[in-house]
Amino acid sequence: MANSSKSYLFGVVLAGGNGSRLWPVSRELFPKHLLSINDAQSLLQATVTRIEKLIPPRNISIVTNQKHLPDIKTQLNFFERSQKGMALEQLISEPCGRNTAPAIALAAMRLYLENPESIMIVLPSDHLIQEEEKFLELLKYSLQIAVKGYLVTFGIVPSSPETGYGYIKKGELIAQQANKKAYLADGFFEKPNQELAKEYLDSGQYFWNSGIFVWKTKEILRAIKIFLPDVFGTISEISTLELQGDKNAQIEEIYQNLEPISIDKGCLEKSDKIVVIPAQINWNDIGSWDKILQVLPKDGKGNFIKEGAINVGCENSLILSNERLTAAIGLKDIAVVDTKDALLICHLPEAQKVRNVFNDLLEKQATEAIEPKSSIRPWGQWSIIEEGLGYKIKKIIVNPGQSLSLQAHKHRSEYWIITQGRAEIEKDEDLIFLNKNQTIFLPLGCCHRLSNPGQDILEIIEIQTGDYLGEDDIVRFQDRYGRT
Repeated sequence: MANSSKSYLFGVVLAGGNGSRLWPVSRELFPKHLLSINDAQSLLQATVTRIEKLIPPRNISIVTNQKHLPDIKTQLNFFERSQKGMALEQLISEPCGRNTAPAIALAAMRLYLENPESIMIVLPSDHLIQEEEKFLELLKYSLQIAVKGYLVTFGIVPSSPETGYGYIKKGELIAQQANKKAYLADGFFEKPNQELAKEYLDSGQYFWNSGIFVWKTKEILRAIKIFLPDVFGTISEISTLELQGDKNAQIEEIYQNLEPISIDKGCLEKSDKIVVIPAQINWNDIGSWDKILQVLPKDGKGNFIKEGAINVGCENSLILSNERLTAAIGLKDIAVVDTKDALLICHLPEAQKVRNVFNDLLEKQATEAIEPKSSIRPWGQWSIIEEGLGYKIKKIIVNPGQSLSLQAHKHRSEYWIITQGRAEIEKDEDLIFLNKNQTIFLPLGCCHRLSNPGQDILEIIEIQTGDYLGEDDIVRFQDRYGRT
């Protein structure tokens, strides 16, 4: 957080989510804001980069679920970004996801305590905005409205009768500056059917609800206190506990008792101080596979076909396959998404129903919904080769000069086989060097770290055994990437 009492403008990026609508590429432990969509940057990285053009890095906070912290830290690379003024305490960790109202309340309370006159810009971490300069100008304009005590939201000017978005109806025009306008909101509306969505579009009175907000922290806290007193009381209690130095057990328990609710339904729909600013910024919330196809480069038949796949006579289709050859013949309006452990075949107009598949898998506690089979890490990458009852086999690649964290596991033992390069291994009090074809056993509870001291790639095969083999079975003692 910023220390200067003069700081009043803050950015709050909401990075929750569970990966449901872009399954199987996104998972519960790897939600969509961590994905890269036709860009070198992930959606989260692009969001932070965008708001940095208006707000200094030290004034940007990220609210995320505790289980996503390692990947969030990796993506933002706080170890290097600290040179620009960012700090790890700018990560606001929720013990569990409780939708946007508690997340926003948590951030607002912290900012209010820092500066009672602070203004916060709330941004989802998973939106694609292609007209960034126009967007930043609208944000600057929105500050003029927010300082008057209004709760400002951005309404995306609709270009089609979308059924996957909520809508906001505009009311009285209260301000105008050149081509920028601000209206009192005249109602929030749930996702409509196709016929109603067309009526909304034709009327010119409705906007897509973007989930982008600008307001004084004291004004949103006042609204939360009125309309969501349980949330306000819980967040106030958490703030007191944090000031007393308790940041763990009690906070987790009381936060979990909150009922999940969105800021829209909990507050904005009930307030008479909501202002909507129309925005034509080439916006997409990348919420489903049909939206993904819209933003990807397409061939003359409207297809995006991953290089290496074979397309015979397909139209308006999306073919993504990384692990094996995929051939598609005569498909129309179809998405085929093939990953190491799951295959999705979907009629694009029904892409919103992918969430139903994900929720069904999650209810069954299927690993295909929870975590991917491979993952990029700041030190390199890992991939799951095979797993079964009580065992998991992974390939781990460590880049030259990089190290994993000093760590231990409560439920598993590990056996490492060096297949390429030279490994430096800390095992309890010992420092061990191993070369290709050498092995080491790390028993349950052993404190250990793997490093690559050489100039070439280090590759190992890791065999895990134990009663629980989830990626969250890890206790970090030291970490150069700030994940402890």
